[in-house]
Amino acid sequence: MSFLTSYTLLFELLNDEKTYYSGSDFLKVLKSVYSGIPSYTQLIKYRRKKGLSTSRKDYYYDVLLEMPEKERFKAISEFLDILELKKPKEVQHIREKMNIQTKIQSGVAPIEIDNVFHFEDKLQNILEKIDKAMSDKDGNQVLTLSYTFLEGIFSEFLTKKNIDFSSKDDLLKLAKKTKNHIKTIAPNLPDQTLNLISTITNTIAHARNNFSDSHFANDADFYFADFIRDQLNSISKFIIKFI
Repeated sequence: MSFLTSYTLLFELLNDEKTYYSGSDFLKVLKSVYSGIPSYTQLIKYRRKKGLSTSRKDYYYDVLLEMPEKERFKAISEFLDILELKKPKEVQHIREKMNIQTKIQSGVAPIEIDNVFHFEDKLQNILEKIDKAMSDKDGNQVLTLSYTFLEGIFSEFLTKKNIDFSSKDDLLKLAKKTKNHIKTIAPNLPDQTLNLISTITNTIAHARNNFSDSHFANDADFYFADFIRDQLNSISKFIIKFI
């Protein structure tokens, strides 16, 4: 699959209402992979000066294309890791296409996706990203990653259990449906244990909606982010046991 084809599929996700990436968010992910990425302000100013398009679809493509091939592939993989939590089928399609390309070019058989990207690996991967965000003092990223992962794992759980849910269901509705089904699987679990699913989810959802870029500037914010990480880890491991 050509870079243009893989980019077209990727941008459809980056432009989707549920997985939308703004210009600054897009560049932030690229910069974590390749230090030569400019800031959003620098990039837009440069493109206007040169008479280049400032549409997201155009400059996302150009910036990726100008990256070294190894870093470009790594950046795409980074996006897929994050987007997979909300759009697993679409991301699997892109991964399969990219693995077909690898097989043709290198003669190496593609890795079975289901065997690699299982739930424990997804959790470990997201915790590593959260740890990096904490070291960068990026509180918004901690909450965004936590929120996104919970959305993904609730959706995966409900899908595997054939429980009806809508893509328009918010995080709290997904949590409630997950909690109610686990109660039918394990009726002897104390209500206090099951209620933690709703309580922790509610904390993360409301914190994400109320935080701003000015947060995470002091010790109290750092302790709260650390608390969110630990709670995400606990609730995710709990749900994984029932998948």
